[in-house]
Amino acid sequence: MIVSCFTIEYFIQKAKNGQFIYMRPIPAMKAMEEAVGRATEMGKPVLYVPGISGLDQIDTLAGLTFLGHVSEMTSNYETALHVPVCTPIVMEAARETCKEAYLRSGHPDLFNDEM
Repeated sequence: MIVSCFTIEYFIQKAKNGQFIYMRPIPAMKAMEEAVGRATEMGKPVLYVPGISGLDQIDTLAGLTFLGHVSEMTSNYETALHVPVCTPIVMEAARETCKEAYLRSGHPDLFNDEM
């Protein structure tokens, strides 16, 4: 336990000092980028389901986090995005996530409330 604490503290200090820390890339993120690129090439919209649960479930929260990345990519590629959700609170969270991503990418005019 003590070794783990010291290891974590070492890397926190290393990050605070601005030193390089290697972070392994996540293969699923690469696959999402390829899928959005393929949909853009084919002229098809992207369908992204952030989860079928409420906001109290971790899988839905993680899905909304990735939705921000996917919606930023679709706005850069000017590809249509469809996000079906189950509950109204998740719909509002997904709408705000997409709106923020479109603003961040510099294409707020491409955002549609009916996504």
